Amino acid sequence: MSHDAYFHFGQPRYGPVRNSLAVMNDHGIERAVLVHGPFMPDLNAINEAHRLGKGRLRCIGTPLAPWQGDDDQAAVIVDWMLEAGVIGFRLQGAEYFNCEYLLTRAGEEGRWLYAVNPQESPEHTAKLLQWLTDYPKGRVMIPHHLHLDPAWHDRPGMRELETHPRVFAILSRHGGVSREAWPHKDVEAWVRTTIDIMGWNKVCWGGEYPVLYWRNETLPDALEWLRALLPEAADHWDDFISGTASRLLFDETDWSPRERVLPEGHHFDGMDVNISQYKLPFELFDRLLPAYREMSEKREIRFHEFLSDTLSQGLRKKK
Repeated sequence: MSHDAYFHFGQPRYGPVRNSLAVMNDHGIERAVLVHGPFMPDLNAINEAHRLGKGRLRCIGTPLAPWQGDDDQAAVIVDWMLEAGVIGFRLQGAEYFNCEYLLTRAGEEGRWLYAVNPQESPEHTAKLLQWLTDYPKGRVMIPHHLHLDPAWHDRPGMRELETHPRVFAILSRHGGVSREAWPHKDVEAWVRTTIDIMGWNKVCWGGEYPVLYWRNETLPDALEWLRALLPEAADHWDDFISGTASRLLFDETDWSPRERVLPEGHHFDGMDVNISQYKLPFELFDRLLPAYREMSEKREIRFHEFLSDTLSQGLRKKK
């Protein structure tokens, strides 16, 4: 059984918790850390995860974007999530610098920072190092810790960050970083350098559901890619695929979930899913084209909208 350290959830983009649990059950994922996407602090999904997960799920929240609310509203969301039982928060880009209340509260409570791309600049790296100094109970997880150029490990402060005893990494988004087919040989040098610096006991597996589907990847391939890339990974497999994430994010992390009433007006509608790298077989396109031309004569419609309508009609007929 695997334990997934990076599994998306929540509206408006990633879907309800029941979908997450169904996919976990399909692929033998015993436990997962559910992570909000950027600018998507779906509070209702946190309640659902704690209610439906029965101990198998932990949640990582995300801050409000500046256009979603002022500082007071952002603070309310942070406090709500902490009281509901999130084990930490995801940060990226400018959020390292404009979410001071979140950083303070997460540090005071000894929560995780899921810090995306800390090598983006020396200032990003220094910010995390200072946070770790200021808050001795805080811990940092680096999701998607992959790059094509191993020299990025040598950017200012990165080796100090990677060797810090409270910093860990998730080797996820391999299909999004790599420019080669599975098992993504072009990230091998980066992975080997990462393990040389951090050690096998500080890296975890993450599948990045459902985004890997949008890249036309599969969970079985995601589960096996590192073992296919590095034969020696087999000697550390239990820790990488489950043990380290289970120990760090479940067994050694305080968790006190509490169902909470949503703040007034808090709601996210669904948004479009960008399915990249999908190629429509010509034979299928050739069959669809006459129907698209016929519909175009009746009303102005783009081909993508036509495809969505056709799929919806087919699903309704199936019911």
